Amino acid sequence: MAAARIKSPLSIMRNIKNPRPLRRLIQLDYPIYNLPVILKERMSEPYESLEWFITRFLHEGNVHTQEDLAVRLGLPGGSRILSETLTHLESIGHIRNAEGRYKVLKNGAESFEKREKIYEAESRRLLYFDAIALQPLPREFYEDPANVILPADNRDMLNKSFVFDLWSTLADNPVKELLRYNGNERYSFNLPQEMIEIEINRQLLNDNAPGLNGEIRFIPLFICFYGEAGGFLTDTGVNGRDGAEIEVYIGTTGKRSPYFEHLIKSNLVRVWAMIQSEEQLNKGKQLSFSVLGLKLEEYLEIGRAEIGATGNIAYPIRPEDIDKWSGSPEFQNRILRHLTYTRELPLHANEQLGPILAFRLEDKNTLNELLAILKRQNVAYYNKHEYSDAYIQKQNDHLHQTFSTTWER
Repeated sequence: MAAARIKSPLSIMRNIKNPRPLRRLIQLDYPIYNLPVILKERMSEPYESLEWFITRFLHEGNVHTQEDLAVRLGLPGGSRILSETLTHLESIGHIRNAEGRYKVLKNGAESFEKREKIYEAESRRLLYFDAIALQPLPREFYEDPANVILPADNRDMLNKSFVFDLWSTLADNPVKELLRYNGNERYSFNLPQEMIEIEINRQLLNDNAPGLNGEIRFIPLFICFYGEAGGFLTDTGVNGRDGAEIEVYIGTTGKRSPYFEHLIKSNLVRVWAMIQSEEQLNKGKQLSFSVLGLKLEEYLEIGRAEIGATGNIAYPIRPEDIDKWSGSPEFQNRILRHLTYTRELPLHANEQLGPILAFRLEDKNTLNELLAILKRQNVAYYNKHEYSDAYIQKQNDHLHQTFSTTWER
């Protein structure tokens, strides 16, 4: 867990394939129940020879006592191995001893017919439930170590995010519902195929998490909102009448998650309410924008920026901007280099990820000046690492091609 890192918003933006305009990118810490449960499963294994013959004689013959069994098996009357085997078969529910007389039970008879020892075994494990819709998480969140679910107190990871901090109470009913899952569903949600009972381990919860129905953890998500400028995130869109379009990515892997997309779409009203609440809190306050850790007003002429209805900023690049950026190694290293591949960068408004900064070039001369400074930056980097002139020229040719694809479409 210590090695877990949340992907940068920019890396998410660079990997998305949706051709529609990206109107908002938010980070959401989604609550997850880390729930201890007790399971009972039907297990099976081959019979030991002595177990098989004991079950056979008790099931088919007129044998009922340990003494009768010893005679049929050719063992001494006080045989220790016979006593221990009878005790074992009784402990797994195959036979019952009633005042010295043994009887084969249902599990024992079924095992005899199938010629394998069937028994019930108790085990303990942790299950993950989403804490909003109370649905189990799929197998990938157990098997892929990159899908890290973070403790609530890990604030160096979980910050500057929207947080679902009102979750549903997890009673026994959603857990018991897991028994209704078929084989494919059980596999998909990391549940034992032969599970016959399941319950919350209340004792463990009472010992370690008083007052809770399970330890709450969080999984960091990035939510991309798409649509046209006038209606990408309206009340009607959120309620499904405009078909609000979103994509959800796991913060620690950068992979798109159909599972969480379904959950977020089902709770889009609550997500929208969080965004509106944040906007209300900031109403009347002076907005402070930052991009990739740098204050926007220190590198852009804010008076020239165009703030749209969705809070996104459009910024026309002019020659005086390029002159200013040429004298700032910090801006070149953090921001400028990305403009080879993208015209859009993620913004933090009052330290909250959400709006998008979109650059545009209004004339060919400015485009060429921007390309020139990017090439100079490229040359400086490869010279520092002592690459050959031929290699540097090849990299600049590739940069030129990528830049043209980005800006001339």
